Amino acid sequence: MKGWKMNCKETEPVVQAAVATLKQCRDLIAELSDEVYASTSSRITGSSIGQHVRHNLDHYAAIADGQGSEPIAYDHRDRGVDVEHDRSAAIAKIDDLVDRIGAMGDRCNSEATIRVMVSGDGLETDLHTTIGRELAFATHHAIHHHAMIKSIAEEFGACCPECFGRAPSTINFEQHA
Repeated sequence: MKGWKMNCKETEPVVQAAVATLKQCRDLIAELSDEVYASTSSRITGSSIGQHVRHNLDHYAAIADGQGSEPIAYDHRDRGVDVEHDRSAAIAKIDDLVDRIGAMGDRCNSEATIRVMVSGDGLETDLHTTIGRELAFATHHAIHHHAMIKSIAEEFGACCPECFGRAPSTINFEQHA
């Protein structure tokens, strides 16, 4: 993995972005009612805000938990857990992840392996990566799920910040257009 190494100052923005994305999610769900958080959307069939939050947190937790000899495995997740329907459980999980990920700056260059499912029959493969690269992936992935969360929240009459669920590249483009 020569050439992938960066110093901690260069990777610090990746950790800051992950933490900011988690905090943005926490701030939004803290303002929602329990009913809106757990209600199933008709716009995004079969999903709720809580399910999207759980999905995002699973990705960050896989990174935070997967720094040992076992690969980071995004596709092996528990569904139907408290985080999906209990805002307090989600906020507690977010706070835990903010602390754990916020302390990862010096490990961003650590080599890691991810295990990804590449087909519906369960075929998996392992890929080499770094912790920083996976944090960047999880953050971009979360932002796209935030767009779905925003759509569901608005379906039920909740207000969301304008930039919630908008990619940094889109925000940057619009600022310079």
